[in-house]
Amino acid sequence: MQRVRYINPRFGEVEIRPDTQGPYVFESISGIHAADTALRVTYPAGMDGSMYHGLTVSDREITLTMHIKGRDRADMYKHRERLIKVLSPSYSARGRQGQLWYENDHGRWWIPAVVSQGPIVAGARKGNYQTVQIVFYCPDPDFRMPYPIRARQAYIAGGFEFPLEIPHITEPTPGIMFGTRGYRAVIDIIGDRPTPIEITITGPATTPKVENKRTGEYIAVNQPLLEGDRLTIGTEQGNKRAVIVDSADVETNAMGWIDPASTWFQLQPGENEIEYTSGDDTTTATSVITVWPRVSGV
Repeated sequence: MQRVRYINPRFGEVEIRPDTQGPYVFESISGIHAADTALRVTYPAGMDGSMYHGLTVSDREITLTMHIKGRDRADMYKHRERLIKVLSPSYSARGRQGQLWYENDHGRWWIPAVVSQGPIVAGARKGNYQTVQIVFYCPDPDFRMPYPIRARQAYIAGGFEFPLEIPHITEPTPGIMFGTRGYRAVIDIIGDRPTPIEITITGPATTPKVENKRTGEYIAVNQPLLEGDRLTIGTEQGNKRAVIVDSADVETNAMGWIDPASTWFQLQPGENEIEYTSGDDTTTATSVITVWPRVSGV
């Protein structure tokens, strides 16, 4: 069993199913395997072979072959008209992408996509059936799992432990910590590709910071959050963002307040330990991390 559903940027959608009840009948799909890669190599003068520097994953095209079925010829043309409308390129103008969902007996996944061609006639009409092909272009080649992982980071340490005895001295004693407040989450990425994260922090906070404890990478914002302020940070390549929405729903671009040493890190397959700190032990901000695990092919 294979099934495809496309949701355009305006949330119009069409579903192509394997049954023959119609009106849109699935036949085949290609381009959903592991994406092609491009090697990064150099050829130094006088050296045998080459120097390998890594590889990059290419964008992908997915080609769907399907049939349009009607009760009669007029009904078939009506369904074809609706299909063309949902897949219209005008819905993907200004860089907007839809969602292409694919399902088989093993599971289901989705990938951002636009319609680059079609539906085009792929064969002679037979009775009330018309075979067409649609080509989807996917600039980001990774498939997403159907549901995101959301982790609400929990309080891990802090406050006094009584009885607490402090020596009677006149000078400050180094090494005495009255309390710490942090928020930590362990997120297990079940896919096979690096995964960007979205972090939503609700203030107050003095200098909000999110750190990947396994790698030491972090993102910090040199701007305090007031009570009710909501900071959202996204690390997706090509769509990095940091915005603050205050209690009056006024949005402010926070990119200029990102600490220069910050890294727009992504989570790696396996366990990732993420910690949030507010810069002030007296604050009680909340932090939620959202990730869509990714796979290189289905």
